[in-house]
Amino acid sequence: MNSQAEALRKKNQAAFWNAKQAKASTDRERAAVWHDACRMLAKQADKEGGSSLWGPLAQHLHNFFQHHSE
Repeated sequence: MNSQAEALRKKNQAAFWNAKQAKASTDRERAAVWHDACRMLAKQADKEGGSSLWGPLAQHLHNFFQHHSE
């Protein structure tokens, strides 16, 4: 993908996720939007053959769980 197309894709993604955040009225809904956005990034990285983002995402979630489950 050329840099112009990549910039447009990122702009469109930002607009999409910003609109979803604007519609979210509770922290629970905002958390769901960010969870979905992070999963989308991980799937996109897989599709594009980039570095896997599933490990870092899993680690962040694990850290969150550990921090809040004690």
